[in-house]
Amino acid sequence: MADLTAEFVNRIVELSPIDMEVIEGRYYADRKLFPVVPPVVEEMNVATLTGLGDYLNANPDQLELDSLVAHVRGHNDVQVRSRLTGDWNQRYLFLHAFHEPKGYPFGKYLAIEDFIINMQTHFVQDAATAAIVRLAGNLVQEANVTCSDDGMTQTVTARTGIARVAEVSVPNPVELAPFRTFLEIDQPVSKFVLRLKKSDAGPMAALFDADGGCWTLEAIRRIRNWLRANIPEQVTILA
Repeated sequence: MADLTAEFVNRIVELSPIDMEVIEGRYYADRKLFPVVPPVVEEMNVATLTGLGDYLNANPDQLELDSLVAHVRGHNDVQVRSRLTGDWNQRYLFLHAFHEPKGYPFGKYLAIEDFIINMQTHFVQDAATAAIVRLAGNLVQEANVTCSDDGMTQTVTARTGIARVAEVSVPNPVELAPFRTFLEIDQPVSKFVLRLKKSDAGPMAALFDADGGCWTLEAIRRIRNWLRANIPEQVTILA
C-alpha cells in the first residue's frame, strides 16, 4: 500500500504546473525538464579509411565541407561530424569508420604450431618475424629417460626441458608490426618480449607488449596524415 501511495503522490506532482524561479539571473524549475530536440540523421558505417575518403570526396549528401570535422578518436576509429548547430548545440554524426582486426593474443602462451601460424597471419612479415618463426620452428621438448638395473632395483631418471636443435639469434625485446589499425596506413612498429616455456604438451611461446601503448599515438598520427592527403582540404581534422 505504501508503494501505491508513493506512486500516486508522484503522479500528482508530475501533473501539477511547473514552477519557475529566477535566482541571480538564472532560471530554475522545481522538477526535471526534458528538452524536445530535432531528430538527428542516421549514421553510416564503414570499415576503411578509403570508404570515409570516398564519402567526403563524392559528398553525395551535399554537405558544407568547411563545417565538417574528421575526428580521429583512436587508432581504429574515425568519425565525420558536423560543427555545433541548432539551439541545443548538437553535433550530427554522418559517417563512422571503425576497423577491428582479430589481433594477436598478446600475453598468452601458445603451442608452437599455433604460435607460428599467428606470427605469419597477424604481423607484417619482415626479418624479425622470419627470425622468430625460424626460432620457434626449431624448438623441441626433450624427454630423455635413463634406466639403470642391477638385477635387484631399478632406477629411472627423467629429464625434461626445452632445447633448440639449431642456433638462431633473436634480439629481445623484438620490434614487430602487428596488424592493429586501418590497413591503408603502415602498421606502427612496437617492442615485444618473447618468452618460452615448457609444458606437458610441448614447448610454448608468448609475446608480451613492451611498448606501453605508444604505438597508438603513432597510429593516430599516420591516420591524420592519410586524411590530410586523401580528403577535401576544407574538412577540419582533429587528432
